[in-house]
Amino acid sequence: MFREKKVFILLIVLGLSTFSSNARTIDVTVRVRGDASDEKVINRENLTSIKQFIIKSGLRETYSQMFNNNPAYHTKKFSFYLNPDTGQKNINCEIDKSDFQTLVIRDPDRKSQYCYIDFTNKNEINVRIPGPTEDLTVSQVRGFASEAIQEILAEITKDTPAAKPQLKISADIRSLKDAIDIAIPALYQDKMAQSFNSKLYILTSVQQILINNKWIWRVTFKPKDLLPDDPSKGLIGMGGEVFVNVDLAAKTTEIRYGE
Repeated sequence: MFREKKVFILLIVLGLSTFSSNARTIDVTVRVRGDASDEKVINRENLTSIKQFIIKSGLRETYSQMFNNNPAYHTKKFSFYLNPDTGQKNINCEIDKSDFQTLVIRDPDRKSQYCYIDFTNKNEINVRIPGPTEDLTVSQVRGFASEAIQEILAEITKDTPAAKPQLKISADIRSLKDAIDIAIPALYQDKMAQSFNSKLYILTSVQQILINNKWIWRVTFKPKDLLPDDPSKGLIGMGGEVFVNVDLAAKTTEIRYGE
């Protein structure tokens, strides 16, 4: 039974009888509670992100005699491989045949080069170093796994596109409509606009601009005879724009002309 702690670590050292009187350590395992909210590195969220990233990376590599073409990824210091949950029933590591919840990490600079992290059990995560070639402590086993996880998470963050900034709308749709409703009659009441050869205008844009430290709406029109019937096929004539600046607060308009 677990004690009332969020993270539990168990170091298991098994003795193997040999022909001599000596024993050899065959397995060192650290068990971490799978639901431990204060475990910042060796947790299910990080391991799931790593699994998805490695599968998405598309790299395949055979690292042992147990499987073929394991999903793989390499950082500067570590190599990462995923083993199928079904074992050799999915010997060719086909993505649609099983999940991959065993992360194998290799550090060629260590005496005990391989670390296995099994997170198939939702209640606990097992960090295991099989057949260690040296005496290992709990902190060393955790250190191996933690260092590798943090390094690949840094790669994942680097490869993740930055979130696009959200467009901030400074006024609601009603304000935009009100600006258009004021601009159209102002345009057709303007004598200069009506003195042009074309008296039919097309609304081409509506935007907010800052004038004298005050936001106003600029509603832009262009004579119809300067616009092709199909903008995707014809050329747009130069100039002729009429800009109607609308101050909604003051209920006033100002008309300006383009070249």
